[in-house]
Amino acid sequence: MFDIYTYGEMLARSLKAVNHTDHKCQYYQATEQTELQELEQNISNASGTILIAIDGQMSGYAFENDNLIEKPMHSIVIAKQTKATDARTITAAQKECKQIMDQVIARMLNDACLYNDHCDKIDVNTMTVDGFGPIAGVFYGVILTFTLNEGVNYMIKSDYWK
Repeated sequence: MFDIYTYGEMLARSLKAVNHTDHKCQYYQATEQTELQELEQNISNASGTILIAIDGQMSGYAFENDNLIEKPMHSIVIAKQTKATDARTITAAQKECKQIMDQVIARMLNDACLYNDHCDKIDVNTMTVDGFGPIAGVFYGVILTFTLNEGVNYMIKSDYWK
């Protein structure tokens, strides 16, 4: 099963621009329900470029070839600390983060081809990248959103029913 938090931390440790270590926290976890204020407090000690993995426990469902498929949604944020909040500075930070995100997507697709970390379940047709920020007032970047395709056993389990 794909684990966005484990995969996100691996990306944060592997990307030179993020350079997350046990002593320099540049990686964060969030849910769709995480209060922005809580996330901002956690990020307040960060500098440079950060990575945030988001698992909102949001899913869609579809029938494909008589199989029920769950489509859980996940997101990855790459954001860079800026010194100013004018449009030119924000755009420059987002462009730099987009280049990094392109490499994240390349890594995910390579991992999918190698069946690493269950990345083969990623539905490439659902990948979107949008601008993101501000976080903690000074971090701007991009957010990658995607879904997975996971088969669902929809047999009724008697333990759940009276």
